[in-house]
Amino acid sequence: IHAMVVYLRTVKPQSSAVTLTAGEAGHDANLAYGRQVYARECANCHRLDGSGTQSRYEMLHGAETVADRNGVNLTQVVLYGSSMDTPSGHVSMPGFGKGLTDTDVAAVVNFTTDKLGGHASGLSPQDVASRR
Repeated sequence: IHAMVVYLRTVKPQSSAVTLTAGEAGHDANLAYGRQVYARECANCHRLDGSGTQSRYEMLHGAETVADRNGVNLTQVVLYGSSMDTPSGHVSMPGFGKGLTDTDVAAVVNFTTDKLGGHASGLSPQDVASRR
């Protein structure tokens, strides 16, 4: 390990050939923050890849809620939770509205709709505030 540390300290930083506009950088930062919120708050049940841990109701891939371009349903579920009776029994998800800020909710919804639904919803903290 010591040899690796010595070597890595000699490697010069590489400049990136990719430059982002301010809008792209902000979008990427929002998704990166959303990933952090998702990993902290959602991944225990839904897994990082959205495959779910215990039942098919925890699986997010292919769910209409994450495919919603406006993130309306997902915002409501994150804020207030969800509960339903299924042939397998009662399933529920708690709401996170009291523990997450509007910025947190917007970021996690944008990350989830982008990475698991195929396109970011473009939700802003102001949108979340109006949906509370």
